Amino acid sequence: MHFCGDGNHILNMILNIEGVKGVNFGNPEKFEPKKTMEKIIKKNKVYYGTWPINNNESVEEYFKRVLSYLNGKKGNLIFICGNIPKDIPRQQVIDIWHSLQ
Repeated sequence: MHFCGDGNHILNMILNIEGVKGVNFGNPEKFEPKKTMEKIIKKNKVYYGTWPINNNESVEEYFKRVLSYLNGKKGNLIFICGNIPKDIPRQQVIDIWHSLQ
């Protein structure tokens, strides 16, 4: 299920809907990633999307941070990393991601 804006007030309700398998946020910056991923994992749902990259955060640091939200689980995230700076070669981004798996 996709929604835009700040949906923190309805997220728990959405995650409790049996037919909802995953969520996608139009404005992920309005959610606290660690707490949000904990809720998603607890309900055995999937997050399909991205999380904001911090200023001066390397790609490797960013990926490590995002992966840390999963607490070792891998089935709860379909990660879109479209906010990586465009000057970093895409193959390098892929290689970094794979090296951390």
